[in-house]
Amino acid sequence: MKENLIILSGSPRGGDLTWKSMIKNLKSPLNADLAVSYGDKFHVSEYLSSHIDYDWIFTEPINWREYLEQHYSEKLMKFFIKGVENGLAGIDGLKGSGAIVFSLIDLVYRDHYQTINKYENVIYTRFDQFYFMELNYNLENKIYIPEGEDYFGINDRFIIIPNKAYKDFFSICTYIENVYSKKDYEFLNKNSVLNEHIKFLSEKFEIVRTKRNMVTVATSEDETRWRKPEYKLFFKKDLMIKYPGEFMSTMKNLIQLSYSPKSYIYNIPSLLQYFYLNLRIKLGQIKKRISI
Repeated sequence: MKENLIILSGSPRGGDLTWKSMIKNLKSPLNADLAVSYGDKFHVSEYLSSHIDYDWIFTEPINWREYLEQHYSEKLMKFFIKGVENGLAGIDGLKGSGAIVFSLIDLVYRDHYQTINKYENVIYTRFDQFYFMELNYNLENKIYIPEGEDYFGINDRFIIIPNKAYKDFFSICTYIENVYSKKDYEFLNKNSVLNEHIKFLSEKFEIVRTKRNMVTVATSEDETRWRKPEYKLFFKKDLMIKYPGEFMSTMKNLIQLSYSPKSYIYNIPSLLQYFYLNLRIKLGQIKKRISI
């Protein structure tokens, strides 16, 4: 059995600088193979293509209901539409991305389970994650999810899954249809639904929340279904930070955790940005106290 497989899934956002950070801080240290799963309306760069072991391009439906109806009942679609106000839909022209996110999880395993099952661990993540440093933990047959960015549930941007948990994790649409859709929830978004699934998985597998070593980014050309970035990442060409709090948390982890001197030197511009933003926050707090 091979050791590690990284699966980048969804829209190929982030660009070469982002993917170089993934190769440097994730793929190379883990000696992992790389699979990419994306719709045929997109393309990946020559740089990323040169590092790909499995190119899983698929025909992307105009409406993801078309995909879901091939495998699931109307009960699943109704459940997604219940959370339309919080971005859980993404089908039938409704806002959000939840149904798409879970369809992508379902599709990649349904189409490629024979390849995926050859690996001891799968790192399932998005294209748009910029990695500032390597993982600071060893993989030990557990499920690993970074801390923070949970938004009323648990974050869906990065997860490491051991082989024994593949079938349960990737079958999330089946569990939504047969189990979660029968319950009443006060609040529904993709994070809360994933959290429900992680709670189920925790009955069988140990869940470990890890220190965040990445941030979500976008280039000026990237399309997004949800939040548009507003803050530039210093000295990273046209890369933008989508979630400033995520950036601050990651930089704090870089400072507090024991990384090699190279990690600090490589990230000097981002560390300076962190200290600058921290200073602005503190000055704002002082100004607020004075004005009271």
